[in-house]
Amino acid sequence: MEIRGEVLINKTNFAKYNQQMIEQGFAPLANARNAASGTLRIKDPEEVRKRNLEIFVYNISFYTKTQKSSSKSRYLTNALGFARNALEPWLSQPEKEK
Repeated sequence: MEIRGEVLINKTNFAKYNQQMIEQGFAPLANARNAASGTLRIKDPEEVRKRNLEIFVYNISFYTKTQKSSSKSRYLTNALGFARNALEPWLSQPEKEK
C-alpha cells in the first residue's frame, strides 16, 4: 500500500518552532514549506516530533472493488483516521457506483 498526501507545518507551529530556535541561539528557519520538506529528511525522530508536522492524505494507491474513485479514496483515508484538508470539498459518504 502506498499513501500519498501533503505534509506541512502550519503557521502557528512554524512560529513557535522558530521562537524556540532563536531562544536557543540558532537561526530561525526561512519558510514553512522548506521546513516541512527538510524535516522529512531528518533521521532523528525526536527532532521531527518537535516540529509538529501535519499530513493530509489524498490517495491510497491500491485498487479494490470498494475504492474506484478519488472521493472514495479520500473517504477511506479519513475513515482510517487521517486528517483531511478543511478547504477540500467533502462528501459525508462516497458516491455509489453506477
